[in-house]
Amino acid sequence: MVIYSIGIEDVAGDGDIVQIGDPAGVRGVRLLINDLNAATGFTTSDISTLLLFRSSDAVLSSNDILLASATLAPLGAATELDATGAGGNRNLGDGGPPIFLIVQAVIYETAVTGHAFTVGALVDHVGFKEVPNPPTAVGTAIVASDANHVAIGRPPQPVIGGTLAIPFGGESAMLCLLLGTGAFVLWRRA
Repeated sequence: MVIYSIGIEDVAGDGDIVQIGDPAGVRGVRLLINDLNAATGFTTSDISTLLLFRSSDAVLSSNDILLASATLAPLGAATELDATGAGGNRNLGDGGPPIFLIVQAVIYETAVTGHAFTVGALVDHVGFKEVPNPPTAVGTAIVASDANHVAIGRPPQPVIGGTLAIPFGGESAMLCLLLGTGAFVLWRRA
């Protein structure tokens, strides 16, 4: 499941080479993963891997390029997805269209349904190296909140007639866009 995405572009068009990740600083993307304040029992053993992809749009697809992977750091500590080993795939186009960095969490099959986690980040959580300039980092802080969390649920089950339980995470309604049929609002009943 996708847990983070950011669009980045080098708008200068000055001929400098801009690369994602700085070997001497933030080596890619740093995220903070935690259980909710109202603890759900989430542990680092619920996520097998975090994957960092480079994408031409904000949607994860088979065309996207894997830049890095990492196991989850202890809860409360930053997990760093190190993109410095990704070669030319780290380069941003000079004055070109934006790229997107997408982080996917791979959930263990043994993860407990109902566990939930928050995703946050400190200021300057995306590292860059611009040759010949000194390295830098960008990204505003992402404050993790119980209201905006990721819930681990069971895999989708086909429904033929009857009802389907949809796990709400605390919100009273969800807006769903079904391609080809329109937008629908689902209300929490319990």
